[in-house]
Amino acid sequence: MSNIKFFRTKKEKIYWTLSWVLTAFLMTLDRLSKNFVLDNFKNGSVKIFDGFDITLSFNRGVSFGFLNFSQDRLFYILSIFIAIFTLIFLMYTSIMFKKGESTWFNFFILAGAFSNLHDRFLYGAVIDFVDLYIKSWHWPIFNLADVFIVFGVFGLLGRMFYHDYFGKN
Repeated sequence: MSNIKFFRTKKEKIYWTLSWVLTAFLMTLDRLSKNFVLDNFKNGSVKIFDGFDITLSFNRGVSFGFLNFSQDRLFYILSIFIAIFTLIFLMYTSIMFKKGESTWFNFFILAGAFSNLHDRFLYGAVIDFVDLYIKSWHWPIFNLADVFIVFGVFGLLGRMFYHDYFGKN
């Protein structure tokens, strides 16, 4: 057996552990919100305030309903592709971590991806419920996992642009 250690320092081990605690916390928030909506909002939309409703929706596509497949075969092919991409992204995150790069934003993306994958294979669709609108124009319905993914992507892009323009510290 190889004598190579994943963690070079105790600080690395703590950082990695806290990253997974963050991921579990975010996934738990998303799971609790989806379970709450499933249990309490089955009968159409509920207006929270003007511009924000809770509307239970089952999304068989990707973010914001894009690539929404009604055929089971296409849905599961898409879901397997997303699962493979998520695993590749997890490996990439591990590599970034080993290089000493910050991976906090990666774990936001992973938390959202894992939680939405859970929905895909448990419910045959992703549970969405946040319905934002202005008058008759509605933003596509989404969930907390989608928020985590978008936050993580914008964080990674922001870090990338910051490093490109100001250099890495």
